[in-house]
Amino acid sequence: MNRTLLTAVLLTLTAVAVSAEPTPESIVAYRKVNMDAYGKHMKAIGMVVKGEVERPAWAAADADALAAMAKHLGQLFPAGTGPDNKSIKTEAKADIWSKPADFAAAVKSFQVETAKLAELSHGTDFEAFKAQLPKVGKSCGACHDGFKVED
Repeated sequence: MNRTLLTAVLLTLTAVAVSAEPTPESIVAYRKVNMDAYGKHMKAIGMVVKGEVERPAWAAADADALAAMAKHLGQLFPAGTGPDNKSIKTEAKADIWSKPADFAAAVKSFQVETAKLAELSHGTDFEAFKAQLPKVGKSCGACHDGFKVED
């Protein structure tokens, strides 16, 4: 009986811990990890495109990862995780929250371009795949130019 009660209490506490809202600090930390991952996937794809690693299938895995991650990109910037929150350090500009339509358009562009890259990565036209990579880079850069504080 005591073991059953203890199990029930532990399951309840676990459910509460898992369902707790993330803090702005944890969201920003998660966001930074994702941004680093975007860059690493782009670099890996670039190595294949440049012929440094002749494994197009590997680039497909990275392209798929970019497209999958892009689907939730906009959700990584909830209210309270911008420069107005003085308890966190972020490179995100306030424009993300003050110009939400512009930010949403930039995110959508990245989603479209990464989806196209992933689609092409599974085809037979490597030249088309290579030609798509700068389009993804341009959509990355547009977001950085408008919504990221540069060093």
